[in-house]
Amino acid sequence: MVRLYEDHAVGGRATRRRRALRQFMATHNLKPAEWAKQAGLNSANAIYNFLQGRTQSLSLETLGRLAKVVPGTTVGQLTGEIISLTARETRTVTIRMAAEGGIWMRGAELEPGRQYEVAVPDVELPPSAYGIELRRGSLDAIYEPGSIGVCMPFGLFKETLRAGRKVVVQRVRADDMIEITVREIQADAGALWIVTRTAHRGLETAAIQVPNQYAGGLWLHNGDRVQILAVMLGIYTKL
Repeated sequence: MVRLYEDHAVGGRATRRRRALRQFMATHNLKPAEWAKQAGLNSANAIYNFLQGRTQSLSLETLGRLAKVVPGTTVGQLTGEIISLTARETRTVTIRMAAEGGIWMRGAELEPGRQYEVAVPDVELPPSAYGIELRRGSLDAIYEPGSIGVCMPFGLFKETLRAGRKVVVQRVRADDMIEITVREIQADAGALWIVTRTAHRGLETAAIQVPNQYAGGLWLHNGDRVQILAVMLGIYTKL
C-alpha cells in the first residue's frame, strides 16, 4: 500500500485533511470528546485545534490512537491520503536517483547496487518513467523526506512547462561534481524560475531562471551548468 501526496501546498493539504476527518467522524457518528476518550487521549483539544484551523495537522501518534477506535481503520483514511491498491493496480518503478540539496556526487544516478524498486499506483505511467527519492533540500517544505517521486525524462515531455510543475534539476560545478534536486517551477515577471521549496535554511539557493522556450540541454548559471533532467508525474510516500 502507498500513500499519495498530491501536488499542493501544505495549507491546502491541511484543508483537505480537515474535510476528510470531518467526513470520517460523520460517517461513524463520532464526537471529538467521545472519540478522544475512547482513544485514550488526555483531552480532545488536539482534535478541536486541528478542526478549527489552529494547527495544520494531528500528530501521527494521535492519529494512530484515533484510528484504533474503529477496527480496520488506517491513519490514511483519517487524513484522506490513502489509496488502497491491489497488486493489479500498481506497477514497479526503479529508484535510480536520490535528490538532496548540497550533496555533490560524481554521477547523477545511484550506483546499480544502491538502486531499488518500489510499487506505485499504475496511473498510465509511460514506459520511460523512473523513480527518485526525495531527501533534504528537495521540496521538503511540501513533502516528507523519503517520499518517492515518479518522473519521466524531460526530452520525452511534450507539454509546456508551467508554474507549479515539479522538475528534477541537475547542477554541475566546474570540477564536474553533480547535485541532483527536485524543485518547483514558478512564474514571475514573464519568466519561469526553478525554486528549492526547502525547510532547511542552509540548503536554500537563489531561484534560477529557465531559458526562454527551454527545450532541454544545459545552461550556465553562476558558473554552474544547469539542466532540467526530468518532469515529475507524481510524488508518493511509503506507508
